[in-house]
Amino acid sequence: SLDRSATTLSGGEAQRIRLATQIGSALEVRVLRVGRERTPRGVLRVPGTGRAFAVDPSGTYGAAVTDQGTYRFGLKVADPTASLTKVAGPAGDVEFGKDATLYVLDAKQLHAVSADGAVKWTRPLVDGRRLAVGVRPVVLDGTDTLIAFSPQNGAQDVLAPVGPIQDLVASADGRWIGVIAEARRAVLFRLQ
Repeated sequence: SLDRSATTLSGGEAQRIRLATQIGSALEVRVLRVGRERTPRGVLRVPGTGRAFAVDPSGTYGAAVTDQGTYRFGLKVADPTASLTKVAGPAGDVEFGKDATLYVLDAKQLHAVSADGAVKWTRPLVDGRRLAVGVRPVVLDGTDTLIAFSPQNGAQDVLAPVGPIQDLVASADGRWIGVIAEARRAVLFRLQ
């Protein structure tokens, strides 16, 4: 089951919680305006069985991955369904950068899709497993290789080896990537 939700705050608006819920053969994106509504309301449906869901930091765009592909859509438009666009095939994960670039991770490549929907760059991977986005997108490639990519052109930097990695996360300010290595220690990398 898909257990993803994204909470975003928009300037001057009440807090909005955005969720993705599987309803039959589609993934339904719902919004709850905290303090104004009692139940979430459906915004749009994405075809297929859900795998991943993300909302950009401004709450303007959303992305969903299903078994039928990776889709990007507007959340602050009059008709979000009309903005639904397939940007890639099925993927393992999606995350947005602060500039609304959508990063789409599958096992063999990382795509960067700009806010206007154009593919900025694509880089090959050996075995892409996890994605964290700070000031740079970082991919766990295989079990022990961390690759940081330039948001502008996809240039790669391999981060220092730390052994087998179980998980990674970006700090709230995006300047640090934290990893759990060898199932027993935490390691921090400062991104520049």
